[in-house]
Amino acid sequence: MIRNTFIIDSKEIGIASFEKMTIGGKYARLFYLTGLFLLIITIMRNKEPMMKYYALGLVVFYSISLILPYIKAVAYAKKYGKSMLKFDYIIQDNTIKQTIEKEKKTVSEKEYKFNNKTKIVEGYKYIFIYTENKHVVTMKKNAFNEGDIASLRAIVNQKNDVINNKFNKSLKLQKIFLIIGIVGSIVLSFVYFKDLEVSFSFSIFIRMLLCFTILALWISFAITFFVRWYKEKDKKWKVLSVCLFPITIFCFMLVGFVMAIPYSLSSLQNR
Repeated sequence: MIRNTFIIDSKEIGIASFEKMTIGGKYARLFYLTGLFLLIITIMRNKEPMMKYYALGLVVFYSISLILPYIKAVAYAKKYGKSMLKFDYIIQDNTIKQTIEKEKKTVSEKEYKFNNKTKIVEGYKYIFIYTENKHVVTMKKNAFNEGDIASLRAIVNQKNDVINNKFNKSLKLQKIFLIIGIVGSIVLSFVYFKDLEVSFSFSIFIRMLLCFTILALWISFAITFFVRWYKEKDKKWKVLSVCLFPITIFCFMLVGFVMAIPYSLSSLQNR
């Protein structure tokens, strides 16, 4: 059994809410993914005077990505006023039992089940457990009466073993080609700058890295869908696909381009 008990005021509620949004919630995903996209655009558009505008946009975006969660967390904390809430979590038999007390009176009792999509996100002071129906259970890191974070992770990992193995298998080829693309682009960029006696440019290096990595991933998705199609077809179709390999390559490169994102999102969602 694992038990986590703590008393929290409105200020701490705001802190926990801010941590959840900036580390483990939708704001975090928006922050990292969009920020990464803007960073790539900034590097790709390494030209004056546009460079400074892209850089300024990147700074503004990162600032807003922190300010918005802060404003929302403050507003959320104000709803509780000067109230002191006691949270008591008991984890047993793949179930989290939550009890909330206010002024020594129970105001809420709920239960949440672990499933194969349950995940743990660890913040600075709090832990966020994503359970069924995307509900988030918030626990304090230093408030374990029984058990600890390691034992909590062991329970979640045990539930996720089957789905994680499926996920790792489904994107195994993409991981291999990702490494090939990165290593290949580094080698080719080295040859480009050395043999052609071109002065080193960081922006050119990043462009080559991105182009070859994306190309390698594109090829990996084409191979993935071709192999899945090939296994399901009879001998006649298999022979025909080999004989007409130029058409086969074109068709599955097109399929790989169209289905790469849906396939990746589906694998991540089922993780």
